[in-house]
Amino acid sequence: MILSKIVDFQGQNKIDNSNPIQMVAQAGVIQGNGNGDLNAKGTASRAEALQLILNTLKLNSKIKTMLELL
Repeated sequence: MILSKIVDFQGQNKIDNSNPIQMVAQAGVIQGNGNGDLNAKGTASRAEALQLILNTLKLNSKIKTMLELL
């Protein structure tokens, strides 16, 4: 399966090693901005960084359950 056919970010051709980025996007950790751009070379705000961490933690079902109880 070619993940780039499932999740398509604009500007992927500007990113080295875009396959791992596609896998992380498929897992639901990253979604890109509202314009469909990943902006991988830009900076992330504190809120965006926290969202990445929370999305990653939710991949573990036990941690996801604990977060939902907060």
